[in-house]
Amino acid sequence: MAEGKVALVRDRADVLWVLEVVAALEDLSPWQRELDRLANDEVEVECPSCSDYIYLELVDSALVATTGPDAVPDGQPVQQAPPSDLGPAEARLVTLSEAHGHTDVAREMLQLFGRARCPHCGTWFGIIDALR
Repeated sequence: MAEGKVALVRDRADVLWVLEVVAALEDLSPWQRELDRLANDEVEVECPSCSDYIYLELVDSALVATTGPDAVPDGQPVQQAPPSDLGPAEARLVTLSEAHGHTDVAREMLQLFGRARCPHCGTWFGIIDALR
């Protein structure tokens, strides 16, 4: 039933909320708890290397790693995960989103499933590693 709702919603945030429900029902950890962050246009993570907080801000459909919400102009673009490198949970969510015409959401998720560079220490890290 939840999967069918993906086809019915049109608003970007609603698509992400429904996908989070699908992730919860299918036990697609950690996305059953984390996709709502993307729905709010900001994902806050802790750098695995220096432990400073990083804000991944959605700017013109691109995630940008910044030191804070007001530092967007100085942000660094996130590296999108190649679809061939996705784990089963991530592939399921991207495929489901694309199958129902939500390619913009799929593109945003590929960024969330990718890598970011810490604006504090310069270390590259997998975003999923910073969410755990």
